[in-house]
Amino acid sequence: MCHQISIEIDLDSLTYSGQIIGEINFVIDTYDYFPGVGWSDFVAVILKWWIDNCRAILHAPLKSIHSFPFMDGPLSISAKKISLSELELSFMKDGQMKTEIGIVSIEELSCCSY
Repeated sequence: MCHQISIEIDLDSLTYSGQIIGEINFVIDTYDYFPGVGWSDFVAVILKWWIDNCRAILHAPLKSIHSFPFMDGPLSISAKKISLSELELSFMKDGQMKTEIGIVSIEELSCCSY
């Protein structure tokens, strides 16, 4: 089963003091938030990283793994390319898998990151 994925940014939370900081999360199936509701991070910086990784995944060989890191905390999402159209995602903490998310569409991930 392919899960729905999106990136949610609370625009009202955004502040600027040398960097754009605000609440940002990956949202799986509209109810599972990672790292969690209220998580604040360096939005512009990590979105650039994530967009770069989305572009890399589009041209990457099968079984390649890409990371979608957060700047604050030892958190990331690991994406393994399992077919030309699908990824297997996992939540990572301290380099260890915390939760396996499952299968998502590469097209859906790349659309939510642009």
